[in-house]
Amino acid sequence: MTVGHAEGVLHCTPGCQYDITGCVGGGPVCGNGIIETGEQCDDGNHNNWDACPDGPGGTCQDATCGDGWVQAGVETCDDGNHLNGDLCPDGIGGTCQDATCGDGHVQIGIEVCDPGKDPLCHPNCQTHCGDGRLQASFGELCEYLGVHNELLCYSDCSGGCGDGITNTSHGEVCDPGTFSQDSATCNYTCTLPSCGDGICNEKAGENRTNCVVDCGTCGDGVCDWHGYSSGLSETLESCPQDCICPIGSPFPWAQLQCGTSCLGFNWWPHQRCCGNDPLFADAVLREGPVTNCGVCGNSCTTGQSCYRGACIIWGG
Repeated sequence: MTVGHAEGVLHCTPGCQYDITGCVGGGPVCGNGIIETGEQCDDGNHNNWDACPDGPGGTCQDATCGDGWVQAGVETCDDGNHLNGDLCPDGIGGTCQDATCGDGHVQIGIEVCDPGKDPLCHPNCQTHCGDGRLQASFGELCEYLGVHNELLCYSDCSGGCGDGITNTSHGEVCDPGTFSQDSATCNYTCTLPSCGDGICNEKAGENRTNCVVDCGTCGDGVCDWHGYSSGLSETLESCPQDCICPIGSPFPWAQLQCGTSCLGFNWWPHQRCCGNDPLFADAVLREGPVTNCGVCGNSCTTGQSCYRGACIIWGG
């Protein structure tokens, strides 16, 4: 029997194992039952499907997922291609278990997502929050890519500001209900009204006497418009020093003048200026990039839209 060395003297240890310390030349022989330099194991049973693959083509390295050998009782597959997107995930972080929905790896051509990797993926691995389809069977109440997007849908599709439910987990302290700015004192941002929050909430009793900073006053340089029935709204007739948009512009009877920018009336909610630029917080959908969306200085990027004072992805 050879142990893979060219010459020297082979001895036996007191435990009846080969002692190759006197051997020189050659290299380790996988499968000879001797753990030699470069080997992690060598049980000598010439079996590639146990903890030490030392049969034909074996490596005498401790069995691992991705080594190309299916370890009996531990792995169900191991194709050795180090890919996690096929029938046998055996790449980095792979399991060497037959691919299934929920294993944390997206099977290419079969799954569109996997809940083990993406918490927004639904249990069938075919749909997920954000795919533009309202999946009520998976608990979606809205879709932030367009379906029921008027609710300012949260990123987990569990609801949105304006759905009539106070979602405290998302920081809501109240909810005015869908398109119901006239039905509750709650701000459209699902916050409680307070003077200085930038919203003139007349249902909460704010007016130009007790909250000028939000409700404005004639002569402040802003053409304020608070709704169809509001007595606080300014027009060219009631406040020409603020509503000074040129004749022929859209809706000349109710304008917002910010610097040189002249906008048509914006009835929901209260509009203000950020320096010489308008603050957009109404129910008009504006394609991005948009500056001053809801908050002065807040900018929506390309691919986003500004709607009701929030930057959203609009899919339909």
